[in-house]
Amino acid sequence: MTFEKVKELLAEHLEMDANEITEATTFEDLGIDSLDTVEIMMEMEDEFGVEIKFGLALLSEPVTALLGGYTGDNLALATKLMAILGASIAFNAVVLVTTAIMQAHGHVNRPVINMLIGGVLKLAAVYILTGNKAVGIVGTPIGTLACYVSIAALNIFSIRKLVENPPALVKNLLRPFLAALVMGIFVLAAFVGLKYVGITSRLILCGAPIAVGVVAYVLAAVKIKVITRSDCLLLPKGEKIAKLLRL
Repeated sequence: MTFEKVKELLAEHLEMDANEITEATTFEDLGIDSLDTVEIMMEMEDEFGVEIKFGLALLSEPVTALLGGYTGDNLALATKLMAILGASIAFNAVVLVTTAIMQAHGHVNRPVINMLIGGVLKLAAVYILTGNKAVGIVGTPIGTLACYVSIAALNIFSIRKLVENPPALVKNLLRPFLAALVMGIFVLAAFVGLKYVGITSRLILCGAPIAVGVVAYVLAAVKIKVITRSDCLLLPKGEKIAKLLRL
C-alpha cells in the first residue's frame, strides 16, 4: 500500500483532512493509539482475506483436480486435505490479528505462550491421528486446524483479560464472515449444479463457481456494508467503483 493510500485511510479513520498528514507525521502527532492501528488492520484483513479461505475450503475438489490432475481415490484424499487446510487459514488470520493486538499493548510474551501451547497440541494430535489407520495422513491438517483454533481461542481470551477496553472482535469479524458465507452458498450451489447437469470440464467446474462467488461476495459485502465508500476510494479509480456500487 502506498503512502497516499495509508494517508487517506488514516484521515478517514480520524475524520481529519488528509493534507495534514505528511511522511514526517507520527502516530503520536495524530493522537492515534495502538488500538486504532490494530482495528484498521483488522478491517483490512477481514475485508480482503476471509473470502479466500472460504473459497479454498468449498472448492477444494475442483481446485485440486484442475491444478493437481488428481482422479479417483487420490482426488478424494487431496480434497479432504485442501478443505481442512482452507479452514486452518481462516483461523490463522485470526491468530495473526489477535497476536498483533496483544503485542501492540505491550503483552509480547502471552502470544508466544499461546503459540507454544497450540504447537504442543498440534504435535500430539498429529502423532495420535496419523497413527490411526482410519485417519492416516488426514491427521496432519487436522492437527494444524486444531493448533490454530486453540491459539485463536487462547488469544481472544487473553485479550479480554489483559487489554483494557479491548476492540470489538466479534463486530469486526461477523460482517465479513456473513458476506463470505453468502458467497460460499452460491459457490457450492454453482459447483453442485454444474456437476448435476453433467459438466465434466475441470476448468469450468473450477472457474464458473469462482466467478459466481466473486459477484455474490461483492453484492453481499456492499449490502452488509463490509465494503464502504472509504475503502473504494483507496483503490485506483475508486470514485467510479463507489458510484458503480452506489456507495
